[in-house]
Amino acid sequence: LGFYPPCWQAFLQAAKLQMRLQAVLSHPIPEHQDALKLAQEVLDAELWASHQKKLKFAHGYFPEYNPQMCRLLCDDLFTFRTELKKTAISITKQSYDIFPKGTAMRSEEIKKRVVATASRLIKTGDYLRIPDSSNGKFKNFSSQALKDICIEFFYSNSKKALKNTDDFHRTIPVNGLILVAAVVRYIFYFILFLVT
Repeated sequence: LGFYPPCWQAFLQAAKLQMRLQAVLSHPIPEHQDALKLAQEVLDAELWASHQKKLKFAHGYFPEYNPQMCRLLCDDLFTFRTELKKTAISITKQSYDIFPKGTAMRSEEIKKRVVATASRLIKTGDYLRIPDSSNGKFKNFSSQALKDICIEFFYSNSKKALKNTDDFHRTIPVNGLILVAAVVRYIFYFILFLVT
C-alpha cells in the first residue's frame, strides 16, 4: 500500500474490508477468476461510494493501476482465509480434545484415538453443537468452539475486522457461521489425512 498516496491507501483499506465482507456473505471461497471479478465489483462500489461522498483522489492511479488494485484485494482475501484457518486450528485443537494430553500412550494408540475422535465428530456433526445443559432453554450459539472462533476472528482489534461493518455490529451473519463451521470440518478432514 505504501506506493499509493494517503487518500488511495484509505480507499484501499475500505475496499479490503468490503472484499472480506462480500467473501463471507456471498462468495466464501471464490476461484481465482471469481475473486478477480469480485475485487473489480468491490472497487467499483467503493469508487461510487467515494464519489457520492465527494472525496477527492490523486490523479494517475485509477484506472491506470486498476489491475494492481484488484490483485491487492485478492491477495488480502487469500490472507484473510489463511488467518481464519490459523484461528480455527488453534481453537479447534483446544476445544475438541482430539489429541490426548500428557499421555504415555504408544503412537499407534494415539493415532487410533485421533482417527476415532475426528471421524466421530465429522460423522455425527457433534462439533456443530454443545450438549444441552440448559434444560430446554434457548441458546444463542450452537457450539462454544464455533463461537470462540467467530469472536476471535471476526471481532479482533484489526482495522480490517468485520466488526467494523454494519452486517456484523449486532450479530454474526449466518454465512459467517457457516464459513467457520466449514473450516472446522476441513480441519478434521485434514487431521485424518495427516494421521492416516
